[in-house]
Amino acid sequence: MLIPLDRIKNLYLQIIKNANESDQYGCTTYIFVSNETDSLCALRILTTILKQDEIQFVSIPVFSNPHLKKEIEKLKEYEKTIRSLVFLNCGGYSDLSTYWFYKSESILSYLIDNHRPYNHLNINDPDNKIVIVNDGCRSFQECPTVEDWQIYLQLQQQDDADDDSDDEDSSDMEQ
Repeated sequence: MLIPLDRIKNLYLQIIKNANESDQYGCTTYIFVSNETDSLCALRILTTILKQDEIQFVSIPVFSNPHLKKEIEKLKEYEKTIRSLVFLNCGGYSDLSTYWFYKSESILSYLIDNHRPYNHLNINDPDNKIVIVNDGCRSFQECPTVEDWQIYLQLQQQDDADDDSDDEDSSDMEQ
């Protein structure tokens, strides 16, 4: 779900609401942050206002997509307490719907990433469990839709079927 930049306050209020409505004890908000200057500045701003609102959080530095995947898997044991996962300048390239937290009814993911390209499955999330801040970049409008992706998969299956039949034809000729 794309959220315009001017509605970022609503996104923050949703994180606060999720944290306050949790009936579990423990940390409800986890922030993954890349090791870049702008990411660290954004982390500082976010954690300052989270502290003012008395919201517990854990910030987790990540250095690459494989490292992000490992850190996400480490959190699986805290699934019952987690309500919000925030990705600061990381995670946009990965298909977040393939991770364990996507299946949870109580966890929302917030993707604030200025890196391109984004994984189009994050942008076209049918369950609206991945919230993306739209910074106004045209790439969001040019992103393939769900229908585009389905057409691509159908064409790919047809190509695979054609390749298989070509392989069978060439093996018949050899005999």
